[in-house]
Order: sequence, then C-alpha cells, then structure tokens
Amino acid sequence: MNTVYKIEKYLKASNPATEPRELAKLARNINARIRIRVAENTSTPKEVLEMLAHDGNAEVRLAAATNPSTPVDITYMLAYDPDPTVRHGIAEDATVPIGVLKILNHDENPYVACRARKTLEQLFANRRESGPCQWRDDDPKDSCA
Repeated sequence: MNTVYKIEKYLKASNPATEPRELAKLARNINARIRIRVAENTSTPKEVLEMLAHDGNAEVRLAAATNPSTPVDITYMLAYDPDPTVRHGIAEDATVPIGVLKILNHDENPYVACRARKTLEQLFANRRESGPCQWRDDDPKDSCA
C-alpha cells in the first residue's frame, strides 16, 4: 500500500464530514493510527465508538474514551480498563464525566488516582474558594488540599 493511499485514509478518518459507513470501515483498518483518528472523530457513530472501546490497542481505547461523542456508559466502562495508561489518559481529561474522575480517584494505580485528583481539583478550584470541596468523598485519602 503506498504512502499517499495511507495518508488519504488517515485524513478521511479524522474528517467530520466523512460518511458514517466509511468511518465504520476505517475503524476496522489494520493501522492503529487510522483507528485512533476514527475514535477521535466526533462524527463517528456511537456503535463504532463502542467497537473501538474494545480495540486491542490501548491508544484506540483512550481515544474512544475521551471523544465527547462517546456514550457515557462506555466512558465509565473504560475507567476500569486493564491498561493503566488508558485510565491515566482518561484521568487527565477534564471533559469526561465527573463520576468517571471520582472512580479514577480511587484507582489502584497511584499515578492514575493522583492524576484524577488533580483534574478534579482543577475543575473545582473556583468553587473551592467559596465553600467546601464539591467532589470530596469520605475516604481519608481524598483531599482538596
């Protein structure tokens, strides 16, 4: 396969105007970079995003998890992904549901938990100035400080 053909597929995968049927086809491409671009595309159909959430490549799953078009239940599912790099990437994303960040705040991996805590702290920084922390659980390891 020549380079120009690969670049065309890559560009199609990231183009919001690409037809849903074409995105579904590209989501099955052997090249993980193309699947990542499909997973990042906000025009990718929900059923395709669900398929990509089960992809064997962690970067593809992370791209699906942080796509604002991904159904919330899929993002919650990926908060329990076996790969800590996926969970850490989700924990860095301030656009995922706060409930997902709360789950990751209790992650077994200390780096994931710390990143989720920092993201929550950033999200609630302004609110903290005017009152108690809005996301704090009763767990002693949770802290707004």
